[in-house]
Amino acid sequence: MSDVRSRVAEVTQRAREACVRSGRKPDCVIIVAVSKTKPVSMILEAVEAGLRDFGENYVQEFLSKYE
Repeated sequence: MSDVRSRVAEVTQRAREACVRSGRKPDCVIIVAVSKTKPVSMILEAVEAGLRDFGENYVQEFLSKYE
């Protein structure tokens, strides 16, 4: 398992556990990955691990990674 995949799994599990503790439904939570300064290859690993929402600081950087 890649480091990205294992981190996504860990964060997802922690979010689920927090939802259970607080009485919220896990599907009400959206995990947003911060992809600023990260290479496209790492972002693709995160997509393969199930993430779909990413945050960037600059439109220029977003546009270069969007496709």
